[in-house]
Amino acid sequence: MQYIIATHGQLAAGYENTVEMLTHFEKLHAICAYGEENFPENLVRLLDSFDEEEQILLFADLLGGSVCQEAVSLMDAYPNLHVIAGMNLALVLEVIISGLEPGKLDEAVEHARDQIVNIKKNQRLS
Repeated sequence: MQYIIATHGQLAAGYENTVEMLTHFEKLHAICAYGEENFPENLVRLLDSFDEEEQILLFADLLGGSVCQEAVSLMDAYPNLHVIAGMNLALVLEVIISGLEPGKLDEAVEHARDQIVNIKKNQRLS
């Protein structure tokens, strides 16, 4: 399984750095769109570097955003590409640490949604 984080600006690099710091996982690929990198050319180049049979999970920052739209437009050309939009750190960590296969991602997405809480209103930290 290959993991990609693709975001507007430098957010992907920050996620890559944080995931590596917390987990020592070093096989996360960051695509920082519309900054110094040539997007979507660098995304296509990265996808082409993977084995044809390998599953690829791409985390995108915004559902409906241009980064996500570009990734989704590539799914026909890369049938093993799976895109999750609206990522958060809890989701990325759970998927990477547990090594979830694409067929089991829905449960991780639900867990990640549970991590978004207005603490003042709900007064919970657990």
